[in-house]
Amino acid sequence: MLDTLSGDLFQKLKVFHYILQYGSIGKAAAVIHRSPSSVSRQIQQLEEELGITLLLRSTGGAVPTQEGRQLYTHTLELFHDLEALLTSVSASKKEERLSGVVRIIAAPVAVDCLLPCILHQAARLYPEIRLEVTASSGIRLAMKAISAHDYHFTLSAQDDFVVPMDFQPVLTTTTCLISPPGYPLPENLAEEPRLLESLPMVGMPESMALSRFVKKHCDALGIRLNVIHLAPALRFQVAMVRAGLGVALVDRDHLAATGEGGIDILPMPAFPPRVFGLIQRHNAFQPPHVRAIMNLILSHSKEPIPVSV
Repeated sequence: MLDTLSGDLFQKLKVFHYILQYGSIGKAAAVIHRSPSSVSRQIQQLEEELGITLLLRSTGGAVPTQEGRQLYTHTLELFHDLEALLTSVSASKKEERLSGVVRIIAAPVAVDCLLPCILHQAARLYPEIRLEVTASSGIRLAMKAISAHDYHFTLSAQDDFVVPMDFQPVLTTTTCLISPPGYPLPENLAEEPRLLESLPMVGMPESMALSRFVKKHCDALGIRLNVIHLAPALRFQVAMVRAGLGVALVDRDHLAATGEGGIDILPMPAFPPRVFGLIQRHNAFQPPHVRAIMNLILSHSKEPIPVSV
């Protein structure tokens, strides 16, 4: 069996993997800088060599057959095993040679709380890796950008996406109520969240993940908030509270990262914790320099994923 293996077969398997990852022959061809006809021809040759049909082609893209899905699963394992093998035989300092661009789209909480923690370490370990970070105005935009391969991964809240993607947790946050210093809050407000209805609220647009999170759980509790002002971001929301325009429900960790002076803070245990983490396309095969940055982000809570050079 080993005598029949060749670099040509490996290339065909790689092409097949890219087609399934990107959803069409045309998109895969653009990524690997080949013509669609060349990519299609390689898949036809692979199908002939294996004696099976791997893809059902249509104008909308390429859909794998059952055999195609099985082959994709096996090739994914093969590529990961190969990467792990290369890692095990690499020199200990060789990781420093990694270079390239890592494109991240992240929720504001992640931009302020998660990413700053890795910047110095990333600059020291991987000086040739360039980070391009975009703050997402909403999870739907982030998911669309990841699905379109405009970004390598996103850092967002687990409770706010429904598409089938891979999620790895990094940070758990809690909700608190902020108010102007000395503001007369109702007694037992933390234990009786329905009392929030009596307070003038400074909210944020529904496109913001925390706003949807708060609304979801208020609806579940039968609470209707009295939102009288809207702020575009946390910093301005806090400024409005400091100015005495109302109170606000905010993310505790995000608040700590952006500054909490001049306000009173009350934990709100009635709202469940939120889990933020790294979200990427299902079974995405990321380049080594991308996985290196992913490892830095995940190192606080997860075993590192293999990185090769």
